[in-house]
Amino acid sequence: MKMAILFASLLILLVSCGEKTDDILAPSGLSSPIVTGIIVTDVQGNLLGAIGKPNVKLIGNNISNLGIYPNPVDSILRISFDRYKAGLVNIWITPANISEDILTEVTGLNNLMKTNYNVLVFSQMLYAGHHTMEFNLNEYFNRAALSGYYRVYVGTEDELLWDDILSI
Repeated sequence: MKMAILFASLLILLVSCGEKTDDILAPSGLSSPIVTGIIVTDVQGNLLGAIGKPNVKLIGNNISNLGIYPNPVDSILRISFDRYKAGLVNIWITPANISEDILTEVTGLNNLMKTNYNVLVFSQMLYAGHHTMEFNLNEYFNRAALSGYYRVYVGTEDELLWDDILSI
């Protein structure tokens, strides 16, 4: 009897450890995101205002103070955040579509690229603490097709945060 209980407990433990939760989304599984607005920031990350109604997630259980700046961005994008515990961090940038709501506020800047793909720009184990990194978007995207809206995802083992940017 004890062996049966021990075996059943071990089986339940193994099944529950391999189970993924529904709220962990991989960017490759997402459809082309819709940008409803952007948070406008300067080159130091200072808030200057908003265009439209931004649909962003900047705070999670393992990461806070997610800042993506400047926004709009010309080519150099900076990303900063605080990580509460050591672990893997992935950063993806994916082209997005603009919603009708902000088309009236900003015209002529919808993505020229209508493909649905994600570009992994960073994947590394990071220690707990504050992190700032810089990316040259010209290294990841064709400069002729760079103008438009993008969603930047910052993912950890168990959560996904994002912000929307406008590349000009």
